[in-house]
Amino acid sequence: LSHLLLGRPLCATMHPFLSQLLLAGRYLFRALGLFCVGLAVALITIVVYLYFNTIMPLIVDVRSLKGILSFIPATWISFNLFFNYVLVVWTSPGYPTMTVSPEEAERLANEAVPAKGKGWSRWCKTCKMPKPPRSHHCHICNKCVLKMDHHCPWINSCVGHHNHRYFTLFIFYLWLACLYALTTIGMHFVGWLKSADASAAAMRKARSTVVFTFMICLAVFVVMFIFLAWNVFLILTNQTTIEFHFNRWKRSTMNRNGEMFCNPYDVGRSRNLIQVFGPFKSVWALLLPASKPLLNDGTTWLKVGEDIDDDDLF
Repeated sequence: LSHLLLGRPLCATMHPFLSQLLLAGRYLFRALGLFCVGLAVALITIVVYLYFNTIMPLIVDVRSLKGILSFIPATWISFNLFFNYVLVVWTSPGYPTMTVSPEEAERLANEAVPAKGKGWSRWCKTCKMPKPPRSHHCHICNKCVLKMDHHCPWINSCVGHHNHRYFTLFIFYLWLACLYALTTIGMHFVGWLKSADASAAAMRKARSTVVFTFMICLAVFVVMFIFLAWNVFLILTNQTTIEFHFNRWKRSTMNRNGEMFCNPYDVGRSRNLIQVFGPFKSVWALLLPASKPLLNDGTTWLKVGEDIDDDDLF
């Protein structure tokens, strides 16, 4: 159902039953998105609260220098985690607008749909407007999305041009928060269990306070590591999830014909990063909380072979 919703337009020629089924699926996914956002906020808040209120006092004396030094990175990670999640939920992924003349719009509407592997249609039959390069129609949002990557129920929206950086940073800080919690809990309790003070009663108390947090962090850590690696790969190669599958199919087809495939939007790692995160002076600056606008509006894109001015990258 998700594949149908994201990959095929609702049109007048569709069977009425299938059209109603897809419409019901759209509302189901929207309701699921609201639930997932509430669940994500609840789980993150509970785990952060348990760590600061219950686990940290067990690990270290919060009034000591060691406690203060442990509190600072934990607070920084937690702040960035919530900051980027709020922004990825709040920020629109970007939607195209009618920017062509009526004559050009009519020409695009009557333009033949490219054959498989030859490209994407430049006209959205559902929105009745042009689709800029790399834009796709999402039938859950019921809109075309600039540089659409995928629809994510955990933010109840699409990941697109304007919120991709917040999505990536949220995944990074969620992974980092789990890593920090697992490391600090693990280092303390491994040493604590080996000490002479580890009584059976104390062990039961410790187990009841940390097992919930530890298991959630461990599961999320593994999943987020895979997801983070995937998103970093897409950003560095300047692809979306949709484009990756298209490019993989096209590369395979061209290789069979003895031709070499080149992603036309891969203009170098630094320039690819700038398109997602905006200008930056160092890689570490990418991790700082910021909400500055991007240089590119998401409707035009540099391609391999075009003249690029490094002072005016987008």
